[in-house]
Amino acid sequence: MLIDRSDTIAAFTDSIWGGAFFETAEPEFYIETSTDGTAYSSHPVGGPDGPLVFSPSASLVPGGTSYAGLLMRTGTTSPAAQVEMQAASTTDALLDPFVTFSARLSDPSRDNCADAFVGAGDPILVPQNSELTSIPTPAPTWKLAGLGTVPVKLCFEFRLSSNAATQAPTGNGTSVEPTWVFTALPVAETP
Repeated sequence: MLIDRSDTIAAFTDSIWGGAFFETAEPEFYIETSTDGTAYSSHPVGGPDGPLVFSPSASLVPGGTSYAGLLMRTGTTSPAAQVEMQAASTTDALLDPFVTFSARLSDPSRDNCADAFVGAGDPILVPQNSELTSIPTPAPTWKLAGLGTVPVKLCFEFRLSSNAATQAPTGNGTSVEPTWVFTALPVAETP
């Protein structure tokens, strides 16, 4: 006796659409700086810049060195950011070849930026004795926490070459005003 069995198998397919709606963050995205850690403000490109405060004074003599600190954070309503430092533009081509600089990321609570250049502890953004209008390739970058919660401190070192007096004798009493642009893009906060 032969018994044959037959089953019917039904196959079904189904497709549905899934969708999502999102908006970009409503608050304005911006970064701001401070030289004293209390008064922060934004300095958009094209507007007035935020001058640095030097120690010792900004009156460099040939062979002299001066330091300045700049605190940077995101705005109080802004997400985290990735910041890139652009090369400086200056106002005095006569002295540009004789002024070198360096920049390091430092502890925001550090009072004296000169200490940031002692030893190898603080991350180097721009090596010592770099030309005033140049930066390394790729450009230095760093991250800022969102909502302005944790600033970073950039420490700058400026040196006037000891041969500036003989090589640029008409430079005495003139000024050099480097201006850097810091470009920030919002990024996701990493836990």
